[in-house]
Amino acid sequence: MREYIALHKKSSRKIYFKYSFLGVLEELKLYGEKYTEEQVKWVLQSTRMPFTESQMLFLCSNKKLDFDYMPMPTDLSFEVFWNLYGYKKGKIATTQKAWNALSDADKIEVLLYIPKFKETKKIDKTAMPYPSTFLNQKYWLADKI
Repeated sequence: MREYIALHKKSSRKIYFKYSFLGVLEELKLYGEKYTEEQVKWVLQSTRMPFTESQMLFLCSNKKLDFDYMPMPTDLSFEVFWNLYGYKKGKIATTQKAWNALSDADKIEVLLYIPKFKETKKIDKTAMPYPSTFLNQKYWLADKI
């Protein structure tokens, strides 16, 4: 089974997709801000819905959509976050507590956002915040405000 996630570029909406070993959509879950009936219909339109994994892979390569489509991280452990973030400053226990307080959906979004965040910090030449600050201040949501 392979799983993917679609993150809306301007809101907290997320869509989870699970495909069978044959590459057929088995499960779909909508998360984040409440979806209206019209929005659910929009998501489920056959022209937008990746019913096969090959359709999903096409969406993953298209950056002009309302959602960013990507494979879902499978390991949501604190160690993965800590190593990916890389700036190992501050109190580990405080950071771990902040990580454990996040939902799985938020953990996924954090892990997907960190590489982009680190690149932004290199470009604008500003310091990385402590990991606990990054988590508690929800830096990964800044682009959506």
